[in-house]
Amino acid sequence: MEKLTEKQRDTVSKTSTTRIVAKLIQFGYSEEDVGDLERKPLLDIYAQALIDGKDKGPPTSKAATALGYDVEPEKRRLEFQMQQFTFERENKHAKKLV
Repeated sequence: MEKLTEKQRDTVSKTSTTRIVAKLIQFGYSEEDVGDLERKPLLDIYAQALIDGKDKGPPTSKAATALGYDVEPEKRRLEFQMQQFTFERENKHAKKLV
């Protein structure tokens, strides 16, 4: 932790244990390795991961980063539902005309 900047130390110390575990898993650590550790060892591992630059992994979409998940599958599902709704509405309208 000593190698981190003052701002980083402050941020890390305020981060919840659950969030640190989630971040470490995101950085590639297994849940079995970090899930049962006490807060102090977790802080040390997390600080070292930050020093090593593991938080600067491959970029993902801005939306996925901001929301914590990939929105593309949700967008495709909603588009499909809209198409389905439009098709059913047109079908009902066509049946009324007959």
